Amino acid sequence: MTKQILKLLTLVFPVVATLGMVALHSQNMFGGGSQWIFKVDGYDPRDILRGHYLTFRYDWNWDDGERNECSGYKCALCLEGDPDQGDVMNSKVNSRSLERAGRTCDHYIAGYARGEHFEIGGRKGHGLTRYYIPEKDASRLDKLLRSRDENASDFTVGLSVKANGRAYIRQMYIDGVPLEDWIKANSE
Repeated sequence: MTKQILKLLTLVFPVVATLGMVALHSQNMFGGGSQWIFKVDGYDPRDILRGHYLTFRYDWNWDDGERNECSGYKCALCLEGDPDQGDVMNSKVNSRSLERAGRTCDHYIAGYARGEHFEIGGRKGHGLTRYYIPEKDASRLDKLLRSRDENASDFTVGLSVKANGRAYIRQMYIDGVPLEDWIKANSE
């Protein structure tokens, strides 16, 4: 009887643990937090070995006031605007120490700063600079993101920002339309 229970537990535990991790990740990404939208630009070719995704960097709308106050890890971007009023599009930002941001900013994103270069998250993260896309649309979207033409589409990323400064990508947009909807409307 005991061996059967152990066998059952060894089969059930990985499934329950995986479901728990998915639920926790979903709660972190979609539960609570304020929603912000920032412009992005393409900068690097896709890494074919790691799947199909768009690689981009944020085009932060720097406030000229305190832009370079913090450098290195344990920095934050203070976000100007009020998400409750819908004032979240390409918010002005400035860098501060993470400790000071927690005391002085209504909303902030934790990360790493070096001048106007700011990466979201910790040292091991990728700064939330990847967005997975369908393989069949990868080449077309990659070219569109990297286009420098004056009539090029505007790419933006919607972030969910928690009270502790952690941020998660919620959605990518092309010309204000969610990426998945844009793909459906512009399928070749």
